[in-house]
Amino acid sequence: MALSLNAEQKEITKILSGKEQYVIPPYQRAYSWEEEQCEALWEDLKNAYLTNKDEGYFLGNIVIAKSREEKNRLEVIDGQQRLISITLLIKVLLHFNPDSTYLKEAIYISGKKSNDIPETRLKTNVFEEKDSLFLKNVIETPLDKIYEFDDTKDNNFKKNILYFYSEITKFSKANNIEDFSDFLLDNVSLLPIESEDTNQDNAREKALKIFETINNRGKDLSNSDIFKANLYAMALNNLEQDEFINRWKRLDSDCDNIGYDVERIFKIYSYQIRGQRGIKSSEIGLRDFFKKTEYTPFKYKKYNEIMDDLFSIVKAVEFFNTTKRTEGLNELPKWFQLIDIYTNNYPKDLMIVYLAHKINTDNFVNDTIRFSKSLVRYCYFQGATTNIKQYIYDLTIKVIHNEWEEYYPSNLNDRSYKYLGRLYKGFGLLGSYLNPNQKSVYPYNLKRMRDIVNFWNEDYWNFDTIGNIIATDLTPKEILDSDKTSKFEDINELRHNFNDWNINNHIERQEILKNRFIEFFKESK
Repeated sequence: MALSLNAEQKEITKILSGKEQYVIPPYQRAYSWEEEQCEALWEDLKNAYLTNKDEGYFLGNIVIAKSREEKNRLEVIDGQQRLISITLLIKVLLHFNPDSTYLKEAIYISGKKSNDIPETRLKTNVFEEKDSLFLKNVIETPLDKIYEFDDTKDNNFKKNILYFYSEITKFSKANNIEDFSDFLLDNVSLLPIESEDTNQDNAREKALKIFETINNRGKDLSNSDIFKANLYAMALNNLEQDEFINRWKRLDSDCDNIGYDVERIFKIYSYQIRGQRGIKSSEIGLRDFFKKTEYTPFKYKKYNEIMDDLFSIVKAVEFFNTTKRTEGLNELPKWFQLIDIYTNNYPKDLMIVYLAHKINTDNFVNDTIRFSKSLVRYCYFQGATTNIKQYIYDLTIKVIHNEWEEYYPSNLNDRSYKYLGRLYKGFGLLGSYLNPNQKSVYPYNLKRMRDIVNFWNEDYWNFDTIGNIIATDLTPKEILDSDKTSKFEDINELRHNFNDWNINNHIERQEILKNRFIEFFKESK
């Protein structure tokens, strides 16, 4: 598909004039500039005005797409953050210079008749935040009324326009605002890069291609922005963009609730697809996986099927998070907690893939206990290492195709647990949960024994050996209080020795834990 591109450096007054309206499309990011970026913009403009006013100042590029059937509707592909901020600055200048026709024209498009209600020159359709409402409010509300808004915390439009107002108020005491306004409009320029096509649908499609190309050249949009743009285009082809917008909003909200970003959900989705396709090779970049491979769902699924897949992963994460916080007899929270505190995300991501695949199957709870226990057995026996990923890749395939088997190490010996490395906290929790009388506990803490007992010889203590970490729901002071009962059986069984803890107690505890670990890791005959 050939692209028709036009690029010509123009002054602000030529860009923000006439009948052209700049529209930020739904798939773009919300307005995210903070005071830091606005301060940099203001300082650059102020210094250019004070030191080389006649030379002018170049602000950078904006990329827009337009159709010949709606030639006055320009879709902003890149540069929307800068364009919004310039509009806020002009709004403040208009407050100081209310009779300026050029400033008014930069913000509003006048109607054909004198009594027509003018449209705002810049419009945002971004759907993930309240951008449309916030922009409308700051443009249409007098500056002295903007202070009355009660949403400053999440409203960058308000925060930034008030920043510009504060700076220009100080600037106006020694400088002519009308002259500065003329400088901004006539001597400050942008380079609009226009992509043009015959109709709006084609213009949008090309806009998305430009959107992606720009980001492949190093702009700061995320993988999830690219995926969102492609899903939006797929929905647009079916005239289902409104349904997609609602579903994406819900996905974004659900991800916030579970503490994941959308990109992490796509990452787990890629593992699910790799399992379905039997892929054991090393991972490639997430964007390349979903954009350039033959197994990307963007090539063979409908947008709503992809959204269904993403929501099933979110549901699996919700189940995992809820279960790991559950107290009681069920074993599942124990294994989920141990997977959760492993030193990398490979086992947890596989657990989510498993849950998304199995959550509605018969005998789900018992099968999931067996699988999660086996996963803990493998990962903890291997230690804190990313080398487990090849096993995880292979196991993902077996999970998807219902071919996995329980893992038991073949080279087990009682020296395997002397030093635990970076997994010492995980083994501390595992040791407590292997007490046959122990129920799942949440929340919990993992404490070093030296923080509880009066240790007899600091030179002896090696805090990587088993026995030095213990799970507890009490503070060290509460542990020593005989009136406090812990939910952890090991604490209750050992506490009578804590006041005069010695090396024999330590050796005895290590022997108990070693036997628990050996029993857990060896295969029952």
